[in-house]
Amino acid sequence: MVRALSLSLPTERVMAHGLRHLRFTCTRCGHCCRRFRVPLTGADLRRLVQGSGLRPAELVEWLSPDQVDMTGEPETFVRFPEGRRVMMLAWRETGCRFESHDTCAVHPYRPSSCRMYPYDVQLGRRGGIRRLKLLDVSRCEHTWTEPEPRHLVAFAAARHQAELRAYVVEVTRHNRRQEHRRRLGKPQLSRHDFFVQLGVASSAP
Repeated sequence: MVRALSLSLPTERVMAHGLRHLRFTCTRCGHCCRRFRVPLTGADLRRLVQGSGLRPAELVEWLSPDQVDMTGEPETFVRFPEGRRVMMLAWRETGCRFESHDTCAVHPYRPSSCRMYPYDVQLGRRGGIRRLKLLDVSRCEHTWTEPEPRHLVAFAAARHQAELRAYVVEVTRHNRRQEHRRRLGKPQLSRHDFFVQLGVASSAP
């Protein structure tokens, strides 16, 4: 089981950089949904299973290291008999499987990476925003309006990072089990076994 996250609103007052980017306003053009692949955490998958009613195997696409750039997150690669794979949201030729006419069909349950787009947030020691950058929005039909409350962005970033850390713990646990089984000459764990460990599937396939 994955331990529940406990977060509080940040209270840190620090010299923050890049807060002008909080004026970014999404116009729901859907460009990001059709352009960017979305990595998933265990928390993301649990929300999607709950919100969509689909099975984990229908929500996930497993990509190999040569299919996706996960620079900075090598610890999220999961070991399977066929090699290392990273858990990504299922994709179709036109983009995310849940995007339709510039609308997200699972918006309340969307992955935390989607919730954070296009912000790249560095938090301070007490949870406040230390540095804020924008990811590539050159082809995004955004606009600039009143700034989004910084404490809400900081809270979302803290939640995203906490969920990622919890997922890394789960992946590390799985990979260690795989190595142990390899040394004992036992069959390797399957993708379904990993879903069971994340709490999104029953032990019976």
